[in-house]
Amino acid sequence: MSMYSRILFAFTILLRLIFIFLILISLFFAQLSYAELKKIDSSGKYSQFPGITVISKVNKDNHKMWDEIEQKLSQDQLITKYFSLLPAKSYHMTTINLFTKRNHGGQNGKDWNSFIKLKKPLLKNLKIYLEKNAFEPHLKRVELLKTRVTSVISLKVPLEYAQMEKIQMTAAHFSLESKIPKPFHITLAYAYKKIPKKIYLKIIENINKILNPILYTYRDKSVTFEVPKINYFLDMTAYNEWNESIDKIEPQN
Repeated sequence: MSMYSRILFAFTILLRLIFIFLILISLFFAQLSYAELKKIDSSGKYSQFPGITVISKVNKDNHKMWDEIEQKLSQDQLITKYFSLLPAKSYHMTTINLFTKRNHGGQNGKDWNSFIKLKKPLLKNLKIYLEKNAFEPHLKRVELLKTRVTSVISLKVPLEYAQMEKIQMTAAHFSLESKIPKPFHITLAYAYKKIPKKIYLKIIENINKILNPILYTYRDKSVTFEVPKINYFLDMTAYNEWNESIDKIEPQN
């Protein structure tokens, strides 16, 4: 190999190393940028996680059942050792995921408010569309709800085709089909630390022992939701209806 070839080879290797280094640096700083933008911290406290979405809140008709679910789950020490329960007043079914500061706020979230202002025409038109095509999602019987446990505790909501079609038509009208949750669900709690495999099955058992009797008690009642509306949130514990006078979705300092 000639001297020129050796120099060229070494230079090529150096460029590759620099490229890899730059990628690692960018990933490192990206991780730092989003370090605070997690739904929940390692102690189980819900963190600042601003965003905006389309949801159907659970209807007050079922408030006794929802309150009982929150209360009973929160009394199980094994469950609360790994999961942080959401308040029943926050229970809802997301129909279309929209935007979060973590995903759309740019580096350090500095572009978040300008992004929301940019999306205001879309949000305004979506709000009008939802109002003109309002409907109340529902299930005929509570027993149709199915428990699901992953990094969250949730109840799957198997909507009838006609109701799913209305949600799909709304999403398609605004090219948001990819933002429809699969499956539709009601989140009850988020895990805040890793669950050991040997504990996981026991936790599922405890969750089912709590939820199954409650769902059975109310099995013949219908499950009703409020009409889908655009809501904004600062964390996972509270959702407020959005209107076009709102330019910033940030916690008050």
